[in-house]
Amino acid sequence: KQWYQRRVRGLSYVRLVVVMAFTNKIGAALLFLQILTIGSGSDIARYCQKKTSVATLSCPAGKSLYVYNAFAGAKLNVEGCSEKSNQFCWEAVTSEIVARCNGMESCTFYTSGRKYSAVRNEWQCYGLDGNYYIDVEYACT
Repeated sequence: KQWYQRRVRGLSYVRLVVVMAFTNKIGAALLFLQILTIGSGSDIARYCQKKTSVATLSCPAGKSLYVYNAFAGAKLNVEGCSEKSNQFCWEAVTSEIVARCNGMESCTFYTSGRKYSAVRNEWQCYGLDGNYYIDVEYACT
């Protein structure tokens, strides 16, 4: 499995996942491409539980939010954000943030990992209260 990321015609990023499988009988290669458009001008915003319990994500007037990915936890020690971490405490919370934000001009959501079941149910995230943060990759469209 190999990952490639390329800028396509200056408009958007495309991530290609290439998987090659060889068969013994015909020696042919099967190539599968999964194309995931990451979006033109996407940004990543980080919100720290230590600084605020509720975060607001917003777009200029007339634009709406499109969330590509969101992850919560305390994967790294981040200055001013988390002094305590566990490299395995990093869980996808995309569906919760998409449900709150996609199509809206602005939205609010919690910065504490304990508010998201994926983080709350991950034993490697126990004991990190006060050190959680959330990263959201989004675009205003």
